[in-house]
Order: sequence, then structure tokens, then C-alpha cells
Amino acid sequence: MRKQNVQDMGNFDCKCSLYTASPADQKASEERRTKISILGDILEETKMTKNNGPAKALGICRLNLDFKEAEGEVGTSNCTTFGKAFQICVATEDMARASG
Repeated sequence: MRKQNVQDMGNFDCKCSLYTASPADQKASEERRTKISILGDILEETKMTKNNGPAKALGICRLNLDFKEAEGEVGTSNCTTFGKAFQICVATEDMARASG
């Protein structure tokens, strides 16, 4: 599906590993990318207080990073997630984690 979208938009045939992967691998990638998007939206909407489940929110950050790593996303694409984790720690006065 992604490969066809690229072909339609750019009028070229991409040969990178993502687009030449098996249909099962492509499907798994699409599912991970959907989860990355959903988890990112959840994190953006999360307002943290001490009583508002910071452990759960940090777990969502970790899960989001795990999916991004599985997709080969490293470096700057993770900054938003790390930033949100930092905000959660500061908002909940978890300075040990915020400074680590």
C-alpha cells in the first residue's frame, strides 16, 4: 500500500527494503506505524499530575520508542517522545527520572 502511494505521488519505483519486504513484513510495519501515531496522539493529549498515572504515561513513552526502534526510527524522530517523558517526570516531581 505504501509503495503504491509512493509510486502514484512520485512516479518512481522505490527499491528500499521497506518497499521490497514481504507482504507480512509490510503489514507488520503498517501496524507498528499506526500504533506509533496513536500512542503519539495519546501522549500529546495527556495532562500529567501526580495522581494521573505517570507510570502508565511513561510506559506509553517506552512502548512508542520500542515501536519506533522496530521501524528503524532513531535520533531526532524520538525527541518528541523523550521530551514528553521529561515533561511527565517534571510535572509529577519525579526529579530522579527527569535528570537521568
